[in-house]
Amino acid sequence: MESFLLIISFLLHLVTLTIIFQLFRQRSQPKFDTQTEELVTLLETYLQEIKEENNRLQEAISSEEDKVTSVPKGVAYEPIRSQANYDYSEQENSSYTPPVPIEEDQVEASLQSRILQLHHRGKSNTEIAKQLDCGKTEVELIIKLYAKNGE
Repeated sequence: MESFLLIISFLLHLVTLTIIFQLFRQRSQPKFDTQTEELVTLLETYLQEIKEENNRLQEAISSEEDKVTSVPKGVAYEPIRSQANYDYSEQENSSYTPPVPIEEDQVEASLQSRILQLHHRGKSNTEIAKQLDCGKTEVELIIKLYAKNGE
């Protein structure tokens, strides 16, 4: 009889621990789901902003192309020719040895690290974009993703 009660007790403990484990997994799961949903919406928002910025840029380029005047027909352009005759002798060419270039390894910071450095120095997003010659939305996206991962 005692062994029967012990077996029932172990089974109840096993069922209880399984239920507790399942509840714990369900409780922690929505946290990851909301983070991924927020990240997806953030990326979709920036993708939409980039598309709008590209459309504005295409419109500006097409309007500039319309303003450019074409070359009038019938006008001939001739390249300027040099009248100087150079006489290189074989001796000069054979004695010349070009200098050997010395290559040094250059370490260059990535775009992301340069953006974050300038952001930590207090520069605005537009100033960073102009200085690094990249898009304003790209700068904002990198800063927000860094802030989100830094939390």
